[in-house]
Amino acid sequence: MRYIIIFSLLISINGYAQYKNYELTTKRDTINRIDKNDLKQGKWINRLEDNMGEPGYQEEGSYKDNEKIGRWNLYSLMGDPVGEETYIYGQKTGKQQYFDTKGELVREENWKAITPDNMYDTVSVPNWKKDPTGNTLKTVVVKLEGNALRHGNWKYYDDNGKLVRNDVYILDKMSESTTLSYDFVTGKVSGKQQIKYDIETGKAVAQAGYEKPKVLAKPKEVLEFEKMKKGQKKKKFQDGSTR
Repeated sequence: MRYIIIFSLLISINGYAQYKNYELTTKRDTINRIDKNDLKQGKWINRLEDNMGEPGYQEEGSYKDNEKIGRWNLYSLMGDPVGEETYIYGQKTGKQQYFDTKGELVREENWKAITPDNMYDTVSVPNWKKDPTGNTLKTVVVKLEGNALRHGNWKYYDDNGKLVRNDVYILDKMSESTTLSYDFVTGKVSGKQQIKYDIETGKAVAQAGYEKPKVLAKPKEVLEFEKMKKGQKKKKFQDGSTR
């Protein structure tokens, strides 16, 4: 039994010796490992404090040769889940989601990670100028900058979980944008606007105007009060001056 324990300790020491630096959790798991080549490896926990009015957060995930890989979870400094991200080549890829401290979805992003040795890519995009329905496509060549590109739907939600904006990107170029705003005090819907963009020029080529605002009917008491005030003369108030 003694030999087994000694053997286990040797394996453990040997494992730690691979790393230039590391930390241990309360369960004796190694995290935040830096190898002999100064590269981050394995499971990491990063903590970012509040900065310039932006709330801090903690992120947990894995590195491979200094690049983020796989699923990363984000938490507020109080421990509430506030985000889920996915990485490859150290870049965001696919769907990313962000939440408020109550767990409500506030933003959803879609990204396309770029293989480091790719400089250009071809993609089919809607030809808005030729066909406003977007059914006719054209092929364009896009230069890649070596970073993750916005690609797909970017959705934004208000405090009540209502979708208020949806932007569509194709390889980091805006393709469409739809906005819908609510005023919960007045009960007004400010309108829905759809803008379509030409991928090559970045200019808006088709736009649907705002819908007629929908206003909630005023209560009977409010109407009676407004009617009564309308017939009254405005009173003059003295300001205390002697002139």
